[in-house]
Amino acid sequence: MNLVHVRLQLPQGTAQFAGVKQVFLRHVAPGGAVEHISAHPGSGGELTMGFWVNGVTVVESERIAYAVAQRVLEAEPALSRARITSCSSALVPPVFDEMVRSTGDPGRYMRWTDAEGGEG
Repeated sequence: MNLVHVRLQLPQGTAQFAGVKQVFLRHVAPGGAVEHISAHPGSGGELTMGFWVNGVTVVESERIAYAVAQRVLEAEPALSRARITSCSSALVPPVFDEMVRSTGDPGRYMRWTDAEGGEG
């Protein structure tokens, strides 16, 4: 399962609304790869939608999440003036660790030190 964040910028004066998650869910293909959606309002009109996508590659997960978000912006009058600012997978620790391990670079596993020179 992959977590994809689609970040939106809402136009100035657009109110964040409680049912935004359900709006996005209406545009998910029935029986498709999207398992769950979460909504995370930010400041300044930012809105991050989290898509949990199952059974496909990271790249395909990003494509699916972007397509759902684009459908929402095209079909929903309340979000028609919003724009997608980014769409990317969130790396989860086991995946990231395996990526680093496969490069042969042991730097990921070094201990951090604090500003005073002690170990962290």
